[in-house]
Amino acid sequence: MIKNDLVSIIIPAYNQGRYLGEAIQSCLDQTYSEIEIIVVDDGSTDNTREVVQSFDNRKIQYIYKQNGGLSSARNAGIRASSGEFITFLDSDDAFLPEKLTLLMNKMKENPHLGFVAGHALLIDQRGIVIPNKFETYLPSPIQNLILGTTFHVSSVLIKKFWQEKLGYFVETLCSYEDWDFWLRLAFAGCP
Repeated sequence: MIKNDLVSIIIPAYNQGRYLGEAIQSCLDQTYSEIEIIVVDDGSTDNTREVVQSFDNRKIQYIYKQNGGLSSARNAGIRASSGEFITFLDSDDAFLPEKLTLLMNKMKENPHLGFVAGHALLIDQRGIVIPNKFETYLPSPIQNLILGTTFHVSSVLIKKFWQEKLGYFVETLCSYEDWDFWLRLAFAGCP
């Protein structure tokens, strides 16, 4: 059952225990509080399970599955999600505290939208910001999205309606699976 205004944050994790705690904490620190956090452990052999279990929070759901790759893990998270909205966070990334508030405000101001995205800051392994910004601009015309993606996977928010209409990430792709997903959303007419 889909819960209105709930954002499902899907975190695929494979041997990223050293970063995962910060990723989870950045979700819990969101100024937008209607969230569920779904950590999909894609067959990790490190301390991923222990990191998730160190958080005693009912908003966090842990799923273990055999290693199947990034798309497979994201799809498992989507299948377990109950939010009206879906967003993704790689286990070695973090959200800024206002991320979901900003994107949800855009969705509420423009209820016809199915997809919104913001900018992303690049950080190094120590969490220091790299001066380049991953800027999100919608190409015009939208068909120019075929020439390259402008969206960082952790910067998007999608209405689950559109994911259900479109389907899942293609699990046979080893890279650019997110770009493929954005292209399919665009060609399906997702505003």
